[in-house]
Amino acid sequence: MAASSFTADYLLRVCQPYLDPHLVAPAARPLIQAIARQLPSVSGLVLECRLEANAPAVDFIPRFNRFDGSDQFFINRSLYPDAADPHPIWSRIHHFYRHWCDPQNTLLNQNVLDTWLEFDLDGGGSALPLPSFYTGKVGLHGIGPAMYTTERMPRAADHLPVAEAILGLLFGGPVPAAVWSSVGKLYEALPPGAIPFAIGMMLPRTQTAARFVIIGLPADQIGAFLSRAGWPGDLDALQRVTAALSPFTDRIAVSLDVGHTLSRQVGLECFLSEYNPQKEPRWSQFVHYLVEGGLCTPEKGRAILAWYGHFTLTPSLPHSLTPLPIFRREISHLKVVYRPDGSLAAKGYLEMRVTRKAPATKVATLKAYTD
Repeated sequence: MAASSFTADYLLRVCQPYLDPHLVAPAARPLIQAIARQLPSVSGLVLECRLEANAPAVDFIPRFNRFDGSDQFFINRSLYPDAADPHPIWSRIHHFYRHWCDPQNTLLNQNVLDTWLEFDLDGGGSALPLPSFYTGKVGLHGIGPAMYTTERMPRAADHLPVAEAILGLLFGGPVPAAVWSSVGKLYEALPPGAIPFAIGMMLPRTQTAARFVIIGLPADQIGAFLSRAGWPGDLDALQRVTAALSPFTDRIAVSLDVGHTLSRQVGLECFLSEYNPQKEPRWSQFVHYLVEGGLCTPEKGRAILAWYGHFTLTPSLPHSLTPLPIFRREISHLKVVYRPDGSLAAKGYLEMRVTRKAPATKVATLKAYTD
């Protein structure tokens, strides 16, 4: 049994007892579980939680990789099989997976390693929502976070054709000229070592702009990059924000929408290499900073820091030598959103994934620990 054999429904159910109601309200959970029941095997799940007061909305993000079989699942079917006809958004997603799976399409299947869906659950009600769609780890085959260095990262010029292929499928045809002009300026503005890690489209909201998440930008160069790319916002104000966040993070990814122009709203996705808040004090320092700034409630801050942990389950396997699944709960990252009016918002990303290890002895009961 491989790690990828765990369905979204199963992974969510075994991790659900650890979800704090301050972050994921009980009223939201049936809809999340209803979506998960329709999904195939996943490489991981993420819950995007708003951290300010009176913000109960949560987004559900299942992730898939090139080797978990999910591509075959999505080629020919809608996620909601009871629908009479696939919604045009699902048709567009099917179209992408057909091209991704085509062995002749080496530009996509060798350069796009992950995909994910994002379901916004902020509208209330029980109707199953339509997803946004993202491609991830674009052009990063064999390159992990520890190797995100200028020498190892692809050149922007080599990355651009992959972006064009992705965008052609997301737009459902040739990329509009004005959008492609903005994309070209974005790539020209990238310094060596910086590339889009993820490219997607928030399909239920807009189909005239693409979301780019850019990695490899030193915090003190983010403002200069955006200036070269033609960002229309207040650079001095944004640079003050990135300077304030820099002590709490190992790297900042920049998220923005690219259409006829660049969006004024910018997401600053803050990552730490050590996921365990007990071993990395900057997690609690960061949360304290957000609480003091009114961007996070104390209750949500405590819940974020308490999320980390992992456990094993007694496997129904033929012998005890089979590597046991380790169910991991990690803080993927924290995100500060710089809004068009200069105000800020914060989000936390709760990740659930599975790894494996060979056991020294047979595990007979569930074992939970947070070391």
